[in-house]
Amino acid sequence: MHRQHRTVLIVDDAPEDRELYRRYLLRDPEYSYTILEASLGQQGLELLQQQPVNAVLLDYRL
Repeated sequence: MHRQHRTVLIVDDAPEDRELYRRYLLRDPEYSYTILEASLGQQGLELLQQQPVNAVLLDYRL
């Protein structure tokens, strides 16, 4: 079965939370993911300018 591909940006200052989100996404049987990570909001914005993404997971208390 061919899995669709998605690119997701995870922006969170807690490395353990980023890892949790990463593991959760990689278990998805329907999609394969390229996962980008940033620990600061500014880093996330810079990544968004460099590469299009399908979704952003953002820590709102960042």
